[in-house]
Amino acid sequence: MKPLIAASTFSNSFHLLFANAVDTSLESKCSIPAKELHVGAVSCVDVKDGGAECVIVEGLRSAVVYL
Repeated sequence: MKPLIAASTFSNSFHLLFANAVDTSLESKCSIPAKELHVGAVSCVDVKDGGAECVIVEGLRSAVVYL
């Protein structure tokens, strides 16, 4: 199983990436453009074991993303 990386950018886009330890590459699993899922900075991302869903927390609001 490849490690899963969740990242949010300063431009408010959100990305889920798989890391390949053999060739040190990143493979995009999911990419959500700015303001489509959230409008402000993401303060926390929690990915469910196995990568089936994740919770994104923005200030006092949260969203669940099903992969």
